[in-house]
Amino acid sequence: MKRKTVYSILTALMMAALVMTIIGCKKNTPTETASAEPVVIDINGGTSDVVSSEVATADPVGGESKTGRADGERFDGTIMLEGAEETVHYEHIVNNDLGFEMDYEYEQLNRKTLADREIFISVYDDENDPSNYLEVSQSDLPVDTVITNLRIELSQKADIETETRTLENAGEVTYIEASSKDGNMLNQMQSVYVIPAGNGTIVVRYHFSIEQAEGFAGRFRQMLDTLVLTK
Repeated sequence: MKRKTVYSILTALMMAALVMTIIGCKKNTPTETASAEPVVIDINGGTSDVVSSEVATADPVGGESKTGRADGERFDGTIMLEGAEETVHYEHIVNNDLGFEMDYEYEQLNRKTLADREIFISVYDDENDPSNYLEVSQSDLPVDTVITNLRIELSQKADIETETRTLENAGEVTYIEASSKDGNMLNQMQSVYVIPAGNGTIVVRYHFSIEQAEGFAGRFRQMLDTLVLTK
């Protein structure tokens, strides 16, 4: 065999041995496993482990919430209306200036916030001249004085009835129902809830037509059961 051929064979054998050695080293090198914990990028260029899954939330727009729901938070609920169960889409409101929280149906009512009251108007009504709407206001006067003043005001144009009722979250309240005795306004009714609130009073009025007594009046009654006093 020629000397050149022998050198070629030896060179090939040496290269094969080197390749096998490299492959064996790679097989024996331990591989890193991915961390089970998520990693976030630090704004300064580093990384840090996530130590908590809790997310900080901003304070409610209307102030501190007693119910845990923020002002403007939306969620679904269920009510009984005209003998049938209905899913409703609620928006929570927090108004600590007036001293209450409540849920309202944002698909049925438009919310209007004024300095001295919250108003919820049927989406089907003229906002400037509504027939079906609910308003919540606050008075610094004692409950008995507010009731007396309301009875005097309402009795001028309506037949009124007064009774005691219990709201789910607000407790025992005075309820005044006024049905107009004016023949031209016979289809309009008004219900008023007078609610003791600390040293003052929350007054809830809702207006509705006779044909909407089981519609909007029914929705308003169930909204009031979600009312929570914050003062």
